[in-house]
Amino acid sequence: MLKPPSKINKCLAAASLLVVFIIDVITPTEFVADILYLCCILLVFKEPTRTIISFSIGACLMIIIDVLFVDRNLKVNLPHLINRGMSILVILIISYTAILYRKLNQANLQKEQRYLKAIEEMIFITSHQVRKPVANILGLINILNNERIVLTPSELKDTLQYLLSSANEMDSIIKELNIFIEKTGQQNAAASIVQPKEVRLSRSQSREYSIDCMLMAVAN
Repeated sequence: MLKPPSKINKCLAAASLLVVFIIDVITPTEFVADILYLCCILLVFKEPTRTIISFSIGACLMIIIDVLFVDRNLKVNLPHLINRGMSILVILIISYTAILYRKLNQANLQKEQRYLKAIEEMIFITSHQVRKPVANILGLINILNNERIVLTPSELKDTLQYLLSSANEMDSIIKELNIFIEKTGQQNAAASIVQPKEVRLSRSQSREYSIDCMLMAVAN
């Protein structure tokens, strides 16, 4: 999940925005402090969307207020007005970029969490459900290989029947696991956000991983 917004960071950005506005008011028109407004927006780059929009609107309103009520008493030319207008446009573009970045980052983290949850479910299947039939098969094979144990034809038939039943159970679990891997792979392929390299596995890699999990479950 995303980290909670920092109140200190927001207070710092708000104080900086106010200071920049004061500097903009007392500074001559040829020394515009628009670049400082952009720095204030960058302080809340990773904050919630509502915070980014609020600071962006605040910065734009401060520039407009400065133009309407401060710069009008001074000699303002057309290039100066164009410069202030471009500053507002840049602030809006940066704010949109910050909002888009946050949405992409949040979607990416959510997809990572879903993938890790799928991995945990796959480990659970291999470590619990697969362990039982494997243990049964190994136990029955040990009985058949034990020279001290003499089985009657009826007992041998029952033992082979148990062995076949355990093998069928294991085959069913493996099929279920393959369906699970296929479904997970399709969900990952259908998503529009690319997963981080650290948690992204191809379909073949996922199958290899499931085999490794089985071997670890049997070994334990």
